[in-house]
Amino acid sequence: MITNKTAMKRILALSLAVMLLIISCCACGKKQEEQKGKNTPEPTRSDTQKDDPDYDPDEDIYIYPTGDWGEGFNYGTVRGRWRGEVKAEMEDAHGVDRKDVKRLVTILNAMDMEPPKITYKVMMRFIDESHMEGRVTVDTTAIYDMVLEMYGTEDGIKRLYGALFGLSKNEVAYLIKQSGTTIEEVAAQVSQALEKEAGDKSAFVASKDIAGTYVFEGNMILFTDLDMDLEYDTASGRLTIHVKNPEESEYSNLDGVIVTKG
Repeated sequence: MITNKTAMKRILALSLAVMLLIISCCACGKKQEEQKGKNTPEPTRSDTQKDDPDYDPDEDIYIYPTGDWGEGFNYGTVRGRWRGEVKAEMEDAHGVDRKDVKRLVTILNAMDMEPPKITYKVMMRFIDESHMEGRVTVDTTAIYDMVLEMYGTEDGIKRLYGALFGLSKNEVAYLIKQSGTTIEEVAAQVSQALEKEAGDKSAFVASKDIAGTYVFEGNMILFTDLDMDLEYDTASGRLTIHVKNPEESEYSNLDGVIVTKG
């Protein structure tokens, strides 16, 4: 059996390493989106409501053009707001070191915990016959919640250290107690470190405005300045996103996502 001193040194060292790894994964979406935001195209139409302190970007406050748009697939069909959502594996997050994430997933599997998902949301407003404005949101708060579950609860700590060192929950509790502290104190210390290093939980929801000029072609909406197109399904009345270069595009996780009107 591992001695108390040796076990605690290994536990504390690996605890810090794993925590920093998780924090880096958690923050990657935020940092990536902030970097992408610098290259965000200017909206095709100014939105004066953004200067209103009570402005809610999720409210459909636009006044859309009215008129007789004729038969077939045209602006009369898509006029207004469309939204879609997809959950992706951590390994699929844009800009993440997949080798590190795979190691983390291995640890979670050993703990019998399901790896959290990253949520991607997309909203599009077709504001006239040739212009779309919208927003892509990346939500990684599930990873933050996972960290708190692993380190902020007695059961999580026992399962984590048990998985890392092949110890029973009782052995983990005993070793931590022998080191002169308690599981509760360890959880509190790590939680404080997480909040200090990672910041507020809301920081792990990043949004980026998108805008594009488009044309209709058959049942397709083709963007001339955006790395995606849309396909309209007449039977379901839904749009499907097709990313032009999914292996390289920052929108790769949106490929195949269905957006609905409303």
